[in-house]
Amino acid sequence: ETLSDWAKCVPYAKIENLYGPTEATIFCLRYEWERGALPHPQGKGIVPIGRPMEGMDAFKLNENSLDEEGELCLTGEQVTPGYWNNPSKTTEAFGTTKDGKKYYRTGDLCKIDQAGDFLYLGRIDNQVKIDGHRVELEEIEFHTRAFCGDKQVIAAVNTSDAGSHFILLFIESETDLREGLREHLKKRLPGYMIPKEIITVSLFPLNSNGKTDRKALTKQY
Repeated sequence: ETLSDWAKCVPYAKIENLYGPTEATIFCLRYEWERGALPHPQGKGIVPIGRPMEGMDAFKLNENSLDEEGELCLTGEQVTPGYWNNPSKTTEAFGTTKDGKKYYRTGDLCKIDQAGDFLYLGRIDNQVKIDGHRVELEEIEFHTRAFCGDKQVIAAVNTSDAGSHFILLFIESETDLREGLREHLKKRLPGYMIPKEIITVSLFPLNSNGKTDRKALTKQY
């Protein structure tokens, strides 16, 4: 929805979504966005990241079907041999396929649609367990954004003194948007995914990379 609104400002521009981590030399998957395209029904409101560029390949770990979610892995000419002077981190993040090709584990959760395009669904490390149930925090954020409009939202997990996990939902806003939001989420999410607390913050803290600092945001709660 954000892209559709922004595209009106550049009516003659070709718009592409380029995906890739530093370990695969920045861009390695590509998707050309069509004007007027509806949000992908499986993409949680996010534009697909498309297909591998020339010289690259991508696959999901533990792939059994197109519908199954899995970790996105990359192989090809652009993948780095490893991390400089850090063999343990290299072993953790890189592997070798059955046919001897080196691959990089991105840590990104994805699936492949019927057209063969990859859909980015969030980070593997944002998958948590609440009361024995697997929870994807991006799912909570998606439904929250649908209610709050263009506000920045962050769902995070905190741990009580007794060791139990609970969900916190942060909204970057000057006004209190909690009224109605909890009921909105209850209609769309199972009970174990409903945040224990909904907190409005005037401005999210940023880390050195200019991204929202989740740890700093949740540290005080």
